[in-house]
Amino acid sequence: MQTQSPSNVLRPLRIFIGGEDHHVRGLEDAIGFLHAHEADEVGEYAEMLLAQMEHARTPEMRARAWVAFETWSQAFGLSEQRYGAYSHAA
Repeated sequence: MQTQSPSNVLRPLRIFIGGEDHHVRGLEDAIGFLHAHEADEVGEYAEMLLAQMEHARTPEMRARAWVAFETWSQAFGLSEQRYGAYSHAA
């Protein structure tokens, strides 16, 4: 199975949490976002995701970590959904 290159996968995200709008433009932003929200309810479910992101060294691992973050943020209703609609988590 061939993985897409990071440039094809990485799509900046707009995250809404606690009434705030965050622009996450890359893996480093995503790691910072998760650290900033470790004490929040969503942060409780991000420990393994954060470990994956922090240990991603190769382009393939970084691409997979980004996809995992994107999927996680959508699962929690924090980021853009399909067709441009947004969810607002409190």
